[in-house]
Amino acid sequence: MPGREVDAEMTPWARIPIAERRLTTFDVRKGCSRMEPGQLRKFGFTVSSIKEAAAFIPIVDSLGEAAVVVTKRPSTMEFHKDDWVFPGGRVEAARDRQPLDTALRELDEELGIPRRAVEPLGHLATYGPLATGFLLHVYVGIISAPQLVPDIREVAETVTVRLSEFMEKGAYFTGSVIAGHDPGPLSPGAVGADSTKGGRLRFFALRENEYLWGLQAEILWDLLSLLLKEMR
Repeated sequence: MPGREVDAEMTPWARIPIAERRLTTFDVRKGCSRMEPGQLRKFGFTVSSIKEAAAFIPIVDSLGEAAVVVTKRPSTMEFHKDDWVFPGGRVEAARDRQPLDTALRELDEELGIPRRAVEPLGHLATYGPLATGFLLHVYVGIISAPQLVPDIREVAETVTVRLSEFMEKGAYFTGSVIAGHDPGPLSPGAVGADSTKGGRLRFFALRENEYLWGLQAEILWDLLSLLLKEMR
């Protein structure tokens, strides 16, 4: 259990009435039309070499509301075991012309969602470099008629969460790194410290004692900030 702390800063939804926090896929399309491609979200690290990766935020309709599909990494994984994450993986130059190709490929490989069922809406941001040396390109899109077929080697479980649920009382807080978490080997020559929130990390509750946290929560925060920008 992370050291939970109610965040004192103003959340993007704090001044929005609860009934108006229910976003639809139309709202997501509208909000994503305001994206500024190429934004770099720095985390205060300098590394000697860069590795690129890409992730995709799958948006689906759930009873008339926009929701995201999140995946849980198997406990057999060497790093980030049991973490809840958005589908994604490392850019493979031999297979991917651009990071978006990586994100779409991983969406298919991890969840069985083919490209024809995906409506890409844009490039949310690029995050990093991280202490592991990765730059992570994050994309958003609408998934039509999703029939998930998770690859059990990469996905232990999936949940679909309406965006409004992340804005309910107690769903969001800040805390410290979860004990025992292993993010993987640091990049050779990595220097600096995570400048995000003065060492406090973002957390969004998925269910009891399970969270979308750290970088994944930062990504969700940025998406919600974008979608709610004109509503505040």
